[in-house]
Formats: sequence, C-alpha cells, structure tokens
Amino acid sequence: MKAQQMEEDEKNKHMANRHKKIVAAEAKLIQKQQNEMLALRKKIEANMNEKLKQRENEHNKLLQRY
Repeated sequence: MKAQQMEEDEKNKHMANRHKKIVAAEAKLIQKQQNEMLALRKKIEANMNEKLKQRENEHNKLLQRY
C-alpha cells in the first residue's frame, strides 16, 4: 500500500513538472510569435512609407514637367 502511494505521489509530481514545462514552452512560443509579428509589421510599414515617398517624388517630377 505504501509503495503504491509513493508511486502515485511520484507520478503526480512528474505530471506537475511536465505541465509546468509545457506552459513555459507555450509562453515562450507565443512571445516569439508576437516578436516576429511585430518585426513583420514594422517591415511592412517601412516598405509602405518608402513606396509613398517614391510615389510622391514621381508625382512631383510629373508636376514639374507640366
């Protein structure tokens, strides 16, 4: 009986540690994905701003021509 209780306690301890590791890994993955998404948003915004500047420059060149 005592051995069964010790085995059950060990199993519960193992499952609790496993759960903690899974939660930590999920949190790490979520943080990584959020960082990647932020980086991509900044890249997209920078590209959009660059395109707007190019369009504005081309527009100004056309206006100066006519």
